Amino acid sequence: MFSVEKLVGVNLFEMLTGTLPYQAESSMLMVAQRLIKAAPDPRTRRPDLSAAVAALVLRKKKKNP
Repeated sequence: MFSVEKLVGVNLFEMLTGTLPYQAESSMLMVAQRLIKAAPDPRTRRPDLSAAVAALVLRKKKKNP
């Protein structure tokens, strides 16, 4: 289940990068990515973001905050 903080992290990621954190062809693959992969650093899609902003987004998206 998503916590409010994780939803804020996903929304921040999308607002800052213009894309969702995980990309997949189906919903099942999307769920699998969320369970297996670490949250991507938003600077991979927006290199101009500061380290502090990226850290905030990653902290909000952390699996076990």
